[in-house]
Amino acid sequence: MISVMDYGAIGDGVTDDTKALNAAIDTKQSVHVPKGRYAISLGLSALADYQDFTMVGDAWITSHPSTTYDGVIVLQPSNYSKISANIDMATGVGYTVEKSLYSYGVYAPKEKLGVVVEGCDLRNIGVGIRSQDAKNWKVSGNRIFNTGTSAMLFGASVTGKCSGNI
Repeated sequence: MISVMDYGAIGDGVTDDTKALNAAIDTKQSVHVPKGRYAISLGLSALADYQDFTMVGDAWITSHPSTTYDGVIVLQPSNYSKISANIDMATGVGYTVEKSLYSYGVYAPKEKLGVVVEGCDLRNIGVGIRSQDAKNWKVSGNRIFNTGTSAMLFGASVTGKCSGNI
């Protein structure tokens, strides 16, 4: 497992950490995000198959003041990815729920198998968790607050287990 700090992430909530987070994700290894506030201005790279993204303790992805919000996908899983993340997009300058309607915390636009989204705290975002065609997903123990449209939004062909979410 690699740390985003090894790729130049600062985690101070002010510095744009998008490039550092993407560099860590692009290694296709499991990514560890230690305590801190990681501001992003764009969505992050899609995870690779079997790649985990784990935020530990009081670690948060937040919006950088230059974030446009429209269409931001914070995390995009791939087959058999495991995601445990804290996301709060309300910290950027000019944030409104209306601006974040088409932003997603975790979003899979195509069929993805065996994804686990567990223990996430997703706040102030358009849709917390979205998948159009998920197979055998596990979505549990997530806390999703103040969404613009939906906490969770799944297509008709989604299969899996959804439990213990608030």
